[in-house]
Amino acid sequence: MTVGIIGHREIMKEERAGVRKSLDAILTELKSTAHALRAISLVATGADTIFYDAAKALGIDVEVLLPFQIDKYQDDFTEPGDFEKFKEIVIAQKLETKEPLALLTTDSKQERDVAYLNAGKHLIDQSDYVVAVWDGQPARGIAGTAQLVTYARQHNKEPRIVKANRTPTDDDIHLNAMKAQTAKTKMAFKWVWITGIALGFLSAVFFAPVLCFELDRQVQLMLSTAELICLPLSYLFLCVWAKRLKTRFS
Repeated sequence: MTVGIIGHREIMKEERAGVRKSLDAILTELKSTAHALRAISLVATGADTIFYDAAKALGIDVEVLLPFQIDKYQDDFTEPGDFEKFKEIVIAQKLETKEPLALLTTDSKQERDVAYLNAGKHLIDQSDYVVAVWDGQPARGIAGTAQLVTYARQHNKEPRIVKANRTPTDDDIHLNAMKAQTAKTKMAFKWVWITGIALGFLSAVFFAPVLCFELDRQVQLMLSTAELICLPLSYLFLCVWAKRLKTRFS
């Protein structure tokens, strides 16, 4: 039986120990029930490497697939410790002589992503059982985990999901900040709108007695003054401030 791994390369540091624990449990379970269990991995940073370490710790043979040339592949290991770990795997698995699944002809990101996607699909095709370290969210790019999960399901290989969140990119941080600001603006718009309506209602309340009843001159003056204050304030809230706030999120 062959178990393959797909998953995020950027996993939040505080969640990696939990991912390792979950992978240990899954591989231990499979090893106890499957005959001649073997593993397969691209050993990219993140989920692939954690899976590789978990399998080796349990004495499970791991076949490493290279998505493209090793000299170009190693350029993707940029985080502290990742490159050293990759070189360790290269030596242990004798990957210098292993044939890659594809040969990159340019340095374009698109060609690289397509190679990763095809390598992921090949891994799934070669696996009897698929484990996916995934946050359940849509893919960020061409070769995202979500696309490979979909591919596995289309080929009747429902992945065993290990929940893990990706490390947020600068774009994610910026987008989340924009969403928070939009939510704050919408809340402000709501209360400005409610206040404007309330002031408009109060102006009508203050105007009605003056119109319908004979009141003391001083009372009439007070009610008329209150109406004259509420009415323009209602206009400001509804037609000026609310409109300005709405343009920020519409």
